[in-house]
Amino acid sequence: MSNQSKQIVSGLILGIISTLLGVILYMFFMTNEEIGEGIIMAYRSGFLGKIIGLGALPNLILFSYFIKKKYLYQARGVLLATFFAALVTLYLI
Repeated sequence: MSNQSKQIVSGLILGIISTLLGVILYMFFMTNEEIGEGIIMAYRSGFLGKIIGLGALPNLILFSYFIKKKYLYQARGVLLATFFAALVTLYLI
């Protein structure tokens, strides 16, 4: 695996972790339920796609950081993670 591919994969993993962390933080602060129960409740009521969309907002900060530091391949990975979150959001809505 080339160095560029490793950097893209590391950015993708960081983007997915950032999205998951954003979803968990949203569920923690905005619901009175446990995180797992809140996700199930959001899925049943049709709000999970919107929550994942909001959870992807930290990717903007991560993407900006990578662009500023000229880590362009990691920024591509974060962008791929954001596209993946958008596809999941479209599927769930």
